[in-house]
Amino acid sequence: MDSLADFVFVLVVGYKLFPWLKLPATLSMMVGLIALVKIVNAIRLFLVKHKIEFLHTKANKLTGFLLFIGMMTIGKSYFISVAWGIASFALFAAFQEGHLIRDKII
Repeated sequence: MDSLADFVFVLVVGYKLFPWLKLPATLSMMVGLIALVKIVNAIRLFLVKHKIEFLHTKANKLTGFLLFIGMMTIGKSYFISVAWGIASFALFAAFQEGHLIRDKII
């Protein structure tokens, strides 16, 4: 249930916050790519373990921490640069998660 609660939380916060941030189109596409990779990972993990679950890798945990800290930069002149850095790391974490699922090191 923890993974499902995390997923619902991210969806709701993203739905409410994302339009307000006014991110550049390329950064919005990057966020969409991260979401797509995470959805594919969830489907692959479901096919392996037959339950809805997201891996709590160190990279995923660090991504959550970076998102938490990054929220403090909203409205600052360097917000977009910080958002790009966080999105890049989040994409790395999503691909790492997919790699672990593929190799069944779960």
